[in-house]
Amino acid sequence: MCGIFGYFAQDGITVPERQLLDSSEIIAHRGPDGQGAVWFDARPDAGGAAAFSHDRWTGERRPSVLFCHRRLAIIDLSNEALQPMASDEDMLWIVFNGEIYNYVELRHELQERGAVFRTSSDTEVILKAYEAWGMDAFPRFIGMWALALLDRRSRRLVLSRDRFGVKPLYYVKTADAFAFGSEIKQLVRLPGVERRANDRVIHDFLHYEASDCGEETFFEGILRLPPGRNLIVDLDDGSLRQKSYYEPLEQPVEVPQTHAEAAERFRELLKESVRIHLRADVPVGTCLSGGLDSSAIAMLMREIANEAGLSVERHAFSAEFDVPEADERYYTRMSIEAAQVRSHVMQPREEDLLADLHKLVWHQDEPFGSTSIYAQWSVFRLVQQAGVKVVLDGQGADEMLGGYASTVPFFLLEQMAQRRHLRALSESWHWARLQGRPFATQIPYPGLKRMLSAFGSTSPAAAIEQPWIAPEFAAGNVGNSAYVEALAPQPFGADGHFGNVLHRFFFRTNLPALLRFEDRNSMAFSVEARVPFLDHRLVEYAFALPSHFKMRDGYTKRVLRDAMKGTLPEEIRMRARKMGFATPERLWQTGPLKPLIESAIADPKLERYIDRRAAMAHFERICAGQSFSFAPWRWLNLSLWMKEFAL
Repeated sequence: MCGIFGYFAQDGITVPERQLLDSSEIIAHRGPDGQGAVWFDARPDAGGAAAFSHDRWTGERRPSVLFCHRRLAIIDLSNEALQPMASDEDMLWIVFNGEIYNYVELRHELQERGAVFRTSSDTEVILKAYEAWGMDAFPRFIGMWALALLDRRSRRLVLSRDRFGVKPLYYVKTADAFAFGSEIKQLVRLPGVERRANDRVIHDFLHYEASDCGEETFFEGILRLPPGRNLIVDLDDGSLRQKSYYEPLEQPVEVPQTHAEAAERFRELLKESVRIHLRADVPVGTCLSGGLDSSAIAMLMREIANEAGLSVERHAFSAEFDVPEADERYYTRMSIEAAQVRSHVMQPREEDLLADLHKLVWHQDEPFGSTSIYAQWSVFRLVQQAGVKVVLDGQGADEMLGGYASTVPFFLLEQMAQRRHLRALSESWHWARLQGRPFATQIPYPGLKRMLSAFGSTSPAAAIEQPWIAPEFAAGNVGNSAYVEALAPQPFGADGHFGNVLHRFFFRTNLPALLRFEDRNSMAFSVEARVPFLDHRLVEYAFALPSHFKMRDGYTKRVLRDAMKGTLPEEIRMRARKMGFATPERLWQTGPLKPLIESAIADPKLERYIDRRAAMAHFERICAGQSFSFAPWRWLNLSLWMKEFAL
């Protein structure tokens, strides 16, 4: 994993050389193991070797393209694998962030076609694959990537991002230039890029607790390349054209007939994904929370190592808290013992949060919705301190298998809509029992809720109200929400409530934000985070499964639980309530963060976004223990972000 930066000016670069190189230097944390810069004159009348130079431009006229790279060495640690990397004839250049996990198989296939390799890196495999198959190379990759290719022969710049957006890729177009990078902070500092907050995105963040929906960022004019897309920049006229290379629901998948068959196939796909995610020339560890997903990965790592006869020491990294709302120590220690890993555990303290707050906001680039991100930040710092460069993590399983409690009502509604009334009632009862909730509150059909309300109190869910949002700001953003737009698609039809919400969480709302958090947190400490659940073969299989394979007898993610039978300890495999890397949010809001939140409420920069009086009343109720919400953190985070980036 690495950091990339590029700049293209059709009529020649006029920005001072040092200023552009600083946009690579500012993300040195992403790649401390090496760096490189190559300047190009990519205009039609330029030719041959004189058309590029390393580090400093030496040509007679201004260059038109710059490629920069910061390296975190994971595969092929030699200097031969440094980037930017060129093809044999120097007509194709690449800067690449990520990993292509099937590079071994692709390399063999390309060698059979006559390709000759000078490195053992996956970067060179991408170059050779593009030379062999052109734009058809990208669907062949299994991995995570954000890359740029300068194709001098076809006179185009090609940007590509992996299927699910594990690796970030941002770009901006000004009046006379185009630039891209791994992080937004590289782009906001460029000439011609106006630093302006994006009110549409801020409204979604404040009102819906949503971020990372669609192409827009919190910075007006700076865009993210959507997952599964390529962006082609014409070197002759400067035009931009996006093209999708991946549509997940259009992939043919053979669906099993029984729960046992479904679990067996799921296990095969997950194990194969973990196996290739372990490919590295440096030690690989795992994040471990004591939950189902991370424990499954840790146990499969152990199984794969045992089958291969490897005695490599495996490291696991965890965060712990001794407050009830965030205490997972019992399950974490059970996972550690079962997976036979060397455990590294830390407990984030409130004084650490205060000390790290500004660094955390700067590294994240954009606001985030809760302090749970700090627990993950602290874990990756622990990884770095242990000298481990790569860890596996469990992102994506909840979104594609329905692991959140908020998705359960959609499953029940789907069963009712499809006239599976007995299954809906049975699952309601099982779910209520496992969660310790009154049965009547879980019944999906309003008429039945009313009829059975005599057996237990029930009340409808309250509509989302944010009375502390400034009225003029709210009125100005009515009908202008990227988040609301993300709710509209129904790929599973009007009655496919559960499938639709999982699709939304995975592709449009929850997961894109979580992947951004993980990328910034891990790279802040020069650690590569890999996510085996996001192997596209496994994702396609999961979305092809009928809903009742994902929830059964009140248990969410049932196919994964069934797949791990006999592997995971039963208390973890059939654990009904999830937590993850949680933090004591309520305690921190009303304790060490209280004066900062009060300052944020009074911040003149937030005056146009929040009603100070209503916000303070809301916060006072939280401090008095009368209610709780994440809103105060969002105000504080927004205030800190605007100051950090001089907005």
